[in-house]
Amino acid sequence: MYNSEDLEKFYFQYQTEALPHGESLQSFGYQKSISFANRLNVRLNHFKKDLLMPIRNVLVIDVKRSNLKLRRVIQTGTRRKMIMMEPMIRFARIRLVMFHLKS
Repeated sequence: MYNSEDLEKFYFQYQTEALPHGESLQSFGYQKSISFANRLNVRLNHFKKDLLMPIRNVLVIDVKRSNLKLRRVIQTGTRRKMIMMEPMIRFARIRLVMFHLKS
């Protein structure tokens, strides 16, 4: 596993040696026998997804210290089902979390 310093050194080397010649990041990595050229792209893409996926999956049930539970009643024939629904306030809460992470 490579740490952030290794990736910074590799990317700096790529910018100074290969980028002026129009060489891609992957081909530069393969020429240097460095297998983390693809890993760098995967990490960057994964990092972008990491910022969105866990936050998008957050379910806010507690709003202003009172339990807010939204239920939807579905009638199927003679049976009624209660289904838990996500509160719509979750989008505002997510924006606050993302803002807090950036600062």
